[in-house]
Amino acid sequence: SAWSWNEDRQQYYYHVFTVEQPDLNYRNEFLVEDMKDVMRYWLNLGVDGFRVDSIPHLFEDTRFLDEPWTNKTGVQEGDYDSVEHIYTQNLPETYDMVHQFRAVVDEYKAKDGVTRVMMTEAYADTEQMMAYYGTDDKPGAHFTFNFMPIMYLSNSSTAQDFSDVIHEWVDNVPKGRWGNWVFGNHDQHRVASRYGLDLADAINMLVTLLPGTAISYMGEEIAMEDTPLTWEQTVDPQGLNAGQKDYVEFSRDPERTPYQWDNTTSAGFSTNATTWLPVNPNYLELNLENEIIAETSHFKVYQQLTGLRSTKTIQLGSPNTQVVSEWIFTFSRYFTTGLYVLLVLVSAFLVSATAALPVQEELDWWQKTVIYQIYPRSYRDSDGNGVGDLRGIWQRVKPIKDAGAGAIWLSPIYESPMKDFGYDIINQTVIDPLFGNMEDFMDLMNITHLLGMKLILDFVPDYSSDQHEWFQKSVKRIDPYTDYYIWHDGKVDNETGERSVPNNWVSAFEGSAWSWNEDRQQYYYHVFTVEQPDLNYRNEFLVEDMKNVMRYWLDMGVDGFRVDSVPHLFEDTEFLDEPLSHDPNALEGDYDSLVHIYTQNLPETYDMVYQFRAVVDEYKKKDGVTRVMMTEAYETINQTMLYYGTDERPGAHFTFNFLFIRNLTENSTADDYDYIIHQWMDNMPEGRWANWVVGNHDNHRAASRFPHLADAINMIAQLLPGTAVTYMGEEIAMEDTFISWEQTVDPPGLNAGPERYQLFSRDPERTPYQWDNTTSAGFSTNATTWLPVNPNYVTLNLAAQVNADESESHYKVYQRLTGLRQTNTIQRGSLETHVISKMLEGEETYIVLVNLGDDEALVDLSQFYSSLPEVLSVAVASVESGYDFRDEVSSNEVTISEFEKMKYFQIGLLVTLGVAFGTFPVDAQEDDLEWWQTTVLYQIYPRSFKDSDGDGVGDLKEMSKFWKSRNL
Repeated sequence: SAWSWNEDRQQYYYHVFTVEQPDLNYRNEFLVEDMKDVMRYWLNLGVDGFRVDSIPHLFEDTRFLDEPWTNKTGVQEGDYDSVEHIYTQNLPETYDMVHQFRAVVDEYKAKDGVTRVMMTEAYADTEQMMAYYGTDDKPGAHFTFNFMPIMYLSNSSTAQDFSDVIHEWVDNVPKGRWGNWVFGNHDQHRVASRYGLDLADAINMLVTLLPGTAISYMGEEIAMEDTPLTWEQTVDPQGLNAGQKDYVEFSRDPERTPYQWDNTTSAGFSTNATTWLPVNPNYLELNLENEIIAETSHFKVYQQLTGLRSTKTIQLGSPNTQVVSEWIFTFSRYFTTGLYVLLVLVSAFLVSATAALPVQEELDWWQKTVIYQIYPRSYRDSDGNGVGDLRGIWQRVKPIKDAGAGAIWLSPIYESPMKDFGYDIINQTVIDPLFGNMEDFMDLMNITHLLGMKLILDFVPDYSSDQHEWFQKSVKRIDPYTDYYIWHDGKVDNETGERSVPNNWVSAFEGSAWSWNEDRQQYYYHVFTVEQPDLNYRNEFLVEDMKNVMRYWLDMGVDGFRVDSVPHLFEDTEFLDEPLSHDPNALEGDYDSLVHIYTQNLPETYDMVYQFRAVVDEYKKKDGVTRVMMTEAYETINQTMLYYGTDERPGAHFTFNFLFIRNLTENSTADDYDYIIHQWMDNMPEGRWANWVVGNHDNHRAASRFPHLADAINMIAQLLPGTAVTYMGEEIAMEDTFISWEQTVDPPGLNAGPERYQLFSRDPERTPYQWDNTTSAGFSTNATTWLPVNPNYVTLNLAAQVNADESESHYKVYQRLTGLRQTNTIQRGSLETHVISKMLEGEETYIVLVNLGDDEALVDLSQFYSSLPEVLSVAVASVESGYDFRDEVSSNEVTISEFEKMKYFQIGLLVTLGVAFGTFPVDAQEDDLEWWQTTVLYQIYPRSFKDSDGDGVGDLKEMSKFWKSRNL
């Protein structure tokens, strides 16, 4: 019975589930408001939405009439299925309450524009389930769980059964609503047990590649199976209530047993050999660790499938189903001829699943993402001391993800006396207290990984601080540190006995690169400041120590390194004078006054880069996940390309492309841009990956170097083939800040003196990030910051651009561009010039058009591109262009205003059909998709995911850290 007696109240209370779970009365307005406040409590804490449980049971008929018998065979009196629940499920008031719940989550979207998702659980018929979507006037769930595969499919279902179930959902989803696919959860036997292990991958293909959101129950990615449990081991109330005879039929324990991480005690779920439910004995072979290591595995199939979900074809492509025979079912998702085809052979004895992937090899994460550089001192100050720190970054990771970046690269955060603001390192494995501590770093890394992003550190191999333990021991000639640095006796005048520097080598920060150490009675070499002695990579112990620094951070979980100043790793052992450059703009003692043939890009340097790459590849061999290595080298094109290495000895995944920084200015012509682009693309070794860098912490900001071209430069960087690298602030077009001589703190600027400091100082591009128009631009609560904030922060700040229309917001242009980077066309499209075109058969074609002149121009694009449609659609327009998104223009008469009026047009299906999205299964268009529509939702049953304290029961502590460390 659903009724139990309460002695104290002398009444029965209703409970649709256990006696200990009395049902709430939603006809009481105070109860309703209290429950809404529960939602608001968690939304205020920052959760991203809710799965609303058991929604059909919210209301009961007030007449309390008996429900009619179902007369189902095999059902006993007292079973839930013995009656038709016409008075206790899916009452009209229930749908209204769902709408009220939706209104609560929408309150928060109204504040900041970010959707909090609401999903409802309802095992009901098609009409009842679809009603939970609500209407345009009274929206309900963003989606209600599609349990049709659970309710109507089994291991004996035919191809026609699969087709019918898919169409039952797709054909009945209300217009403009979004589908979803659920094959398993904590209340149903596991997919691999219901359908057989051989069909696990095929079912995952259906879940991830059919139109809509995919929902995975933990363990489905590795094909976990039900665990057989005895009556004595049963704890689920549903099983216990059924009794020893029938518990197997009703118990949900088999699908709730602990996650199988590895083959250690309790499958790595717990250090306790006794867990709240027993671990499946098959964990010795079937576990995540094994599947990561294996050449092919359910997990790797699952990874590949979830990767495909980022493509436009899978997100929005039309579905086409075909029943080939009784046991063969196929469907396709397509735009014109761009196909992802799934073929599933369903058989009791033999199952095969294949996906027709693009011809090219699947792109790795570092190839598809935007890498966002943070200069920690200037990103966000959390403690009010005027200097940015790790906790400040931790608090503001989400805006980076919102901007569209997928990886964060941190400039140095290690212990340092800050003579060069962090690049002079005392200890490469200790966080400088100015930035926080290791706990702060782990918090930052964990939240970054939790958001699906990567964290990349600066690795500074060329030098250390003179306060480093190694240098102190080297001064004292304590082995093995005696030769960890470059030491030289210097020259001695035979007549006077006067000692002088060994040669004419100069520091990049002005003056001689040699300084005398009184204790050791020798000169030491430093390509940068006096406090930054260069390390000696001809010492094998030093080399191993530096590799171990890399391993330390890789063991901590970082996703790769930007390797600093690699050209300077080796110096010629003859210590010969370098020749004069005869640069007319360089004074004696300037770095550019010499040609650095003995101190840069020596053959040994490239070999060391290959050795560093071997270290990061050690970790990929363990788990199949790439740790990226990027190298910094301001060199000739030929020297730069050598850092890529060879197939036999790979070097950097990519070496930074600084051509836009070094070779282009505000006066550059279209021919200059064309030349620079092809200089990189035409010289890059075959099979290697390009990248585009327009600014960083060592060069004046792009918006200052290219006035009025901020959006255009971002478009070029984001849409050219390769990885895009963004320096913090470029997404809102931050400009250099004027810094007086008195305010200057950068060593190169100080060394140049008050007359020339502006030629060398890097302070202008390092000023604090401009968050809003409050004190210190929201960077700090302190009105005095380590470098002054740009006075233009009052109007030029992130908050203002988030709230502005796209036509007035550099940030929104940037967001649209990073979104477009997820398309096949941008990721894989070919490049041709006149302007820039990226074409991929079966996908849209994009054309980027830039006016670099001062006069309005009329362009006939048909002269440069054949087979263009007459009408083009604007996909992105720069802030001052006069064009809006989806404006239509004639291909043979495109007007481009003066300055940086840059348009981003798309052609192909989208334009050929006149912006016709009618072929899509829903009304959503690419730019309309939200996070909950494109993602995979992963259900965790907390008791069974990971036990951190050894009590045999899963818990929250370190859940996300452990999950991400296993590359889920």
